[in-house]
Amino acid sequence: MPASLAPGIEIGVVRRNERVAPDVRLLTFAAPGIARSYRPGTFVHLRTGDSSTPLRRPFSIARVAGDEVILLFRVIGAGTGWLGACEPGDRIDAAGPLGTPFTLVPASRRVFLVAGGLGLAPLLGLADELRATGGVENVDALFGVRTEDEIPGPGLIDPPGGPIWRIASDDGSAGFTGTVVDLLEERLGEMAANGGEDSLSGLTVYASGPVPMLEAAAGVAAARGVDLQVSMEAHMACGVGACRACGIVAWKDRARINGRVCREGPVFDASEILWEEVGR
Repeated sequence: MPASLAPGIEIGVVRRNERVAPDVRLLTFAAPGIARSYRPGTFVHLRTGDSSTPLRRPFSIARVAGDEVILLFRVIGAGTGWLGACEPGDRIDAAGPLGTPFTLVPASRRVFLVAGGLGLAPLLGLADELRATGGVENVDALFGVRTEDEIPGPGLIDPPGGPIWRIASDDGSAGFTGTVVDLLEERLGEMAANGGEDSLSGLTVYASGPVPMLEAAAGVAAARGVDLQVSMEAHMACGVGACRACGIVAWKDRARINGRVCREGPVFDASEILWEEVGR
């Protein structure tokens, strides 16, 4: 994976803030320095609210557009409630971009994007970059939700020229019935059945979502011998690796390490994570 990016502090100005699904907001703020340094998979660390919420909060960057940074998040508490109530012209104290981004694999002939819930956010920017570079001919985009109501509004997951996201819903209310990992397993099985196991060579999978989903995806990828990069989430305090509050146990170069999601991650090679110890 590439090295973690050095952060900058910038006071962003809110341009838009809209509801795209129940309790889910899409917020755009102008931050030219962060936008210029952005790589898919990186995040920002924001001050949200007053002194009652002193710690910054991490948010995956969904995509950038010119000098604008775009976030996709769920309102679940005081900090995200404050952010969700921001109006155009309001200012946001943002540190970033932070973390280790996704790695584009030059030898990839095909890519799968696998998103669970708001794990969709960092994969939107990756889809944009894949389209812009034109280095991969085939991109399969899979998006899992619990129910149809969680699918964001039009325009977010179907930009012109972008991949068509195939939906999987746990309750069968939209698209494929089952989890997004079930859909991934089905698609890999179809590819192997039609072209043999060799048809999976040159395939790279990128996944983002809840830990149980990522662990399940890692199992599927390992069984098929497919490379998988995952974007992990964690509670953070400093966001720059000093406090070690976001530690994660992994193997690196045959050595056990206590990595940090904010520095060595949030993107990891799934085969290096000791999944049985994540969140324990």
